Amino acid sequence: MLGGFSFTFTMPDTYQHFCYIHPHMVGTVMVEAATGENATR
Repeated sequence: MLGGFSFTFTMPDTYQHFCYIHPHMVGTVMVEAATGENATR
């Protein structure tokens, strides 16, 4: 990997993203609320 990006999502939602260098490269991140053990982390 030549470059990278990291982000921690804190709210459930659907987020759209795209590559600045290659605008045709798009995607969606669907964040759901944590449940069980993971809800307190």
